[in-house]
Order: sequence, then C-alpha cells, then structure tokens
Amino acid sequence: MKSLIVLAICLFSLKKAVSQEAKGFVNTSQTAENIENGNTLRTFDERYEGIEGHPYMFNENQEIWLVTIKPDTILIFGNLNLEAKELISVSPDRVKGIIPLRNISYFLVDGVSWNEIQINDKKHVVSIVYASKAFKVLRSHDKVLERADYAGAYSSGETKDEFKYKTSLWLEMDNKLTPFKMRASNLSEIFNLPAKQIRSLIKKSYLDLNRAENYFEILKLLDENS
Repeated sequence: MKSLIVLAICLFSLKKAVSQEAKGFVNTSQTAENIENGNTLRTFDERYEGIEGHPYMFNENQEIWLVTIKPDTILIFGNLNLEAKELISVSPDRVKGIIPLRNISYFLVDGVSWNEIQINDKKHVVSIVYASKAFKVLRSHDKVLERADYAGAYSSGETKDEFKYKTSLWLEMDNKLTPFKMRASNLSEIFNLPAKQIRSLIKKSYLDLNRAENYFEILKLLDENS
C-alpha cells in the first residue's frame, strides 16, 4: 500500500514538472494568437524572432485633445492603438488608461482632426487631410499584424510577426465615401479644372503630387483657384 502511495506521489510530481516545463516552449506557427489567448504551448523553433513594430500610430506619446459625445473637451497625453481602435492615456506616473474611440466624437493631434468611421463594414481610424464646404479628403490609418510564416513547402520564409502600417485616401462628397488618389485627373473632377491647368498650378507653387506632406497645400491651392 505504501509503495502505491509513493508511486502516486511520484507520478503527480512528474506530471507537475512536465506541465511547468511545457509553459516555456513556444509553437511559433501560431505564436501571437496562442499567447493572446493564454494557451499552453509545447514546441519550440529557434527560427522565430518575435514581434517587430507596435500597434500604435505614433512612435512617441502626443498631446491629444478629445471632444467627447457629451460634449466635453479633455487634454490627455498618450498614443493611439490602431489595432484595438482606442486611445491610450499615460499619466505623469506612467499609469495607463484606455479610451475606446466609440466614446468620443473626434480628437485633435497637432491641429489635425481624427475619428473612427465605418468603411465597407469595417471600422477605420481616419484623419482629415483637407475639408471644404463641398468635400473632404480623408486618410485611413491601420496597423495589421502579419504572422511569421516559415513552415511548409509554400512558406514565405518570414521568421517574425510584424505590425505593418497601411494607409489610403478617401473622398467624402455628396454623402458618399469613395477611394481616392492624388492624381490630376481625379482632382480635375473635384474642382472642375482642366488637368493641364492643375499640373501647371502645382508646378508653379513648387508642390509635388507624390508627396503626402504637400496634399493639404495642393488641395487648398486648387480650392482657391476653382
């Protein structure tokens, strides 16, 4: 009887040790998903390099003015989590608070207005590039986590999970939201100006359609000349 009790204790201890050891191993084919869900993982592959990048819009915390639904205006210091669609408020003692975007009307960063809208059945965070009485040009901002893929015959060979930043332009006009490109032909339709004249105005003002930092000035220039 004593030997059976000793054997049972040994088996229990062995099971516990194996269980504890297993928690230190990682199945890299589904790393991020399993870690997020709190699952115990049992294999390890030294090729996996972890997660590169972050889900935040800004590399450093910013001063952000919030306009709530009530409405109230609140100044916070923090960042924008593009993946979770929420603002992260950081207090001076480094305590973090979370503010879902659905709880605010819009927010301002360096005078630029941002908010959350729905585009094709998906929530996107957008900033206003330019706004007039007739139209708005918006920029959508997304961070997408692309998974490591180095197992199997058709793998890409990528050994890390990585947050990739993706952005697009949108035209809001006549209560419709459509994809938009900063091209002279597209601008011609908005401002009722010949594409040749648009190119000439942009060139004379030393602006460049291929530079995102010039978009506001280009749209303002054409608005004033239409």
